[in-house]
Amino acid sequence: MLNESLSGYRLKILKHHDEYPAVADLLYPDERDSRLLQDRISELAAGLRLNIPHINVSLITGLHDLPRDQRRVLELPLLKKAVEQWAERNKIDKSQLTIQWQPSGKPQARVSDGPLDISLAHDNRYCIVAAASCPLGCDLAPVTHRTLQQWSGLLGSFGKNLIAGQAAGYGLDRRGTALWAAREVLQKLNVKETLSIKFENPTDDSILFICTTDKGVIKIITFWTVLTRGRERVLALS
Repeated sequence: MLNESLSGYRLKILKHHDEYPAVADLLYPDERDSRLLQDRISELAAGLRLNIPHINVSLITGLHDLPRDQRRVLELPLLKKAVEQWAERNKIDKSQLTIQWQPSGKPQARVSDGPLDISLAHDNRYCIVAAASCPLGCDLAPVTHRTLQQWSGLLGSFGKNLIAGQAAGYGLDRRGTALWAAREVLQKLNVKETLSIKFENPTDDSILFICTTDKGVIKIITFWTVLTRGRERVLALS
């Protein structure tokens, strides 16, 4: 039997809040995080009259640093799960589900009635998968601190006017990260040229970007969220 003695250990009783994660959520956060993100996306999409994709998020620490082949071994079950759930929600036969990667690196799914668009993004802690019946791109990025000069250099001409004059600090970092995530979404949609970008309906926790591109006008919703583990992140979806 192993006995352990703690010296000077102090406990604090916290007030219960229904929205706080339970112990099981802290250990296995995927279900809670996916549910909260799906609810938030559905709320935003309905208000802005956008298509509502199905999403799943999974905590996989270190995924970002793995070689491509090892990464795909872990990603494949996540892709299948998201597509199966999308099919169930839309009452579509999922028995003939197939997933493969295109030469571009973008995953592609097929169900019994034809192709289904899927998109995948990850950082060093989380992986998110989105599925929809329309062209789709997604990105997930932790809010990162940079100076205005650094953000301008990173973003280049893309959205530079949307951060011009912003004071350095939290607000600049949130908007800069949102623009970065939106640009990543456009790349996943094979956009070669962005002619203009503006935003509509900005709130304290979301921005809708309207991008005029060589593929036409693309709307990208971005919002900030804190998942069960880790710091604030931006989620971007087209």
